[in-house]
Amino acid sequence: MVDHRSDPLGAPLRETPPAFRLLLAVGAVGLVVGATLLVILGEPPTVPQLFGKPGFLALAVLIVVADLYPLVPWMRDVRANVTFAWSVASSLGAVIAFGAQAALFIPLSGLAVEFARRSGPWWRPWVSMLVFGWIGLTVAGVAEWLLAGPITLPVPDAPGLLVAGLVLTAVVLITHAVLQGLVLVALGVSTWRHQVHQLGRTARVWGTGLALSPLIGVLAVLHPPVVLLVVVIVVAVNHLSSTLLRSTAQARTDPLTQLANRLTLTRRLALRLAQLSRRDPVVGLLLIDLDRFKAVNDTYGHLVGDEVLVGIGRRLLAAAGPRDLVARIGGDEFAVLTGPGTPAAALPEVAGRIRAALAEPQIIRDHVIDAGGSVGWAVGSDHRTRPADLLELADRHMYREKRAARPAVVVQPLWTVTGQGGQAWPVASWTALTDGDMDSLLSARTVRHPGLRGSLVVDPDPLPAQEA
Repeated sequence: MVDHRSDPLGAPLRETPPAFRLLLAVGAVGLVVGATLLVILGEPPTVPQLFGKPGFLALAVLIVVADLYPLVPWMRDVRANVTFAWSVASSLGAVIAFGAQAALFIPLSGLAVEFARRSGPWWRPWVSMLVFGWIGLTVAGVAEWLLAGPITLPVPDAPGLLVAGLVLTAVVLITHAVLQGLVLVALGVSTWRHQVHQLGRTARVWGTGLALSPLIGVLAVLHPPVVLLVVVIVVAVNHLSSTLLRSTAQARTDPLTQLANRLTLTRRLALRLAQLSRRDPVVGLLLIDLDRFKAVNDTYGHLVGDEVLVGIGRRLLAAAGPRDLVARIGGDEFAVLTGPGTPAAALPEVAGRIRAALAEPQIIRDHVIDAGGSVGWAVGSDHRTRPADLLELADRHMYREKRAARPAVVVQPLWTVTGQGGQAWPVASWTALTDGDMDSLLSARTVRHPGLRGSLVVDPDPLPAQEA
């Protein structure tokens, strides 16, 4: 049975928190009642009358293209990154141009965007429709109060439309932030603090487009064919988004394994630490270092070594949770940042799954390769903790595990130290080490051998508890 507690967004509806299901039920009933009242009591033109207006039909085409264009094959890598229904600006223009009842089409934008993503459980598109439906009702209510009616010919009230556009833009942004916050907080995957932080970013991304909604409305009334030319702009913007997303992905992704790179891990870790809250009180970080990867490279070559790293990446993805971030941060070093809501007590279990995944040999080009690996972890529970501090604690824990895994009896030299003109430390000097001797050796900082002018520095660096 799959445990969806760490990924409520991917859980069946019956496994989501009760508060979330109650919110959906109340929201759905309220939306139906509000839409019914809008149709019955709203000022004309009515919905059937809207479809008789060429300008509204042109906006409808623009809305469909804006929402569904990412479904074309060459936009495949953009689908999962669609975070805003760009057609809302067109829908807002329709409200300004043709009256409040045009706001009934705003929820269709949210539904279309989620279907364009084609990911997640069945209920997510309908949640999006509810959010955008309430945005539409709010916009309709404000428009009824703010606007004198649909745009009239021959000369629209330009200052009045500009003010209306700015006010409705603010209404859309604030309503979306509140509704999205209610949903995500009820699911337990975000906090109000984070939603307030996101509002500023959303305003920068959406604000310009939404503020142009009066211009779109005027064009729809005065020159409906011109609106169709905006489709070309939409296509161009989507292609530009595709290019930017690919460039961003290359900067944040390890080119060999296609995992996140060190930069992405550090930024995500800093964000998680800054967002620590009562719902998400700890951040877990695991570091993985392959024990015998250098021997693999030296024996089979770097091409085989690359295939080993790719295979290790796949295994780590399978062993990690659905919301965990898996990254390659160095040559043979990997990291796993646990997802929101993962308790500190779960880290040993995650580490155990990773060890089991690494212990299974890989068969590459008819070679059976066992690279092995050590896992260390650290827990951050203070938002003042720096990402570098948590990485260092996890690194120390990992190397303590490496030392603990060394054999008690050494049958060949671990290293050879020679001074100028000196002799190598003979193998026989190492074969008699017992458990006590090994502990004593690792507790020393400098080991010297008679007859050698060289020396070996060993710093075991006693480790504190791995918590920041």
